[in-house]
Amino acid sequence: MIHVGKDGNVGEISLSRIEKRNAINQELLDELISAIRDFEKDRDLRVVVLDSFIDDFSVGADIKDLYRMDEENARSFRSKMLSIAESMVRSEKIFISYLTGYALGGGFELSQWTDIIIADKNSKIGQPEVNIGINAGAGGNTILPKEIGYKNAMYLALTGKILSAVEAKEKGIVQEVVNSKEEMMKIAKEIASKDALTATAIKRSMAKALKLEPAEDMKAEEEAFIKLSQSKSTKELLSDFLNK
Repeated sequence: MIHVGKDGNVGEISLSRIEKRNAINQELLDELISAIRDFEKDRDLRVVVLDSFIDDFSVGADIKDLYRMDEENARSFRSKMLSIAESMVRSEKIFISYLTGYALGGGFELSQWTDIIIADKNSKIGQPEVNIGINAGAGGNTILPKEIGYKNAMYLALTGKILSAVEAKEKGIVQEVVNSKEEMMKIAKEIASKDALTATAIKRSMAKALKLEPAEDMKAEEEAFIKLSQSKSTKELLSDFLNK
């Protein structure tokens, strides 16, 4: 479900659950955790790009998995999401996500924990979980208010609005909109060419200023996710979605 590659001092992790448009399940998360850990050991890498091997970055969590999810699986899912968030935030490497096609729900939220988000001009971005009776599954209710403000984050989370790449940039969610992967990689390589110690110092300083502490920050969101995932109304909304 994951493809990995390396171009000089830039690593690439590409989601590749092809038949499900990169819908996130436990197995994909396991492979993503493993890929990040492997790249973390590579001292030559300065930048890691998280992108997709297919047209869509990710359509979000696998709805069938959510529908079948018991409390134990809900906690496991959240634990793996937290592991990925912490790994990227605490890494000395710079993580860049490249959004293409649909980048929704948990998929989009994974990108929010990277240091920079670059989006293809045709991408569609949002957190529509409210429409299926669930809150953020990967920290979106935690980090988005810090990045774009409480009211802006509330509006997006409560309406489930899907944004264009340009709209997302205007709100400060996306840092750059590009026409191609080549343009994105040019930016990644430029960042990778900077002094590594300086880049890490900048990342550490900014993360501290935002008080990014995933394990602490995500506690309230996690308990809400677990409770909602087991509620009757959420199960009904998930069933309705699956039966469309």
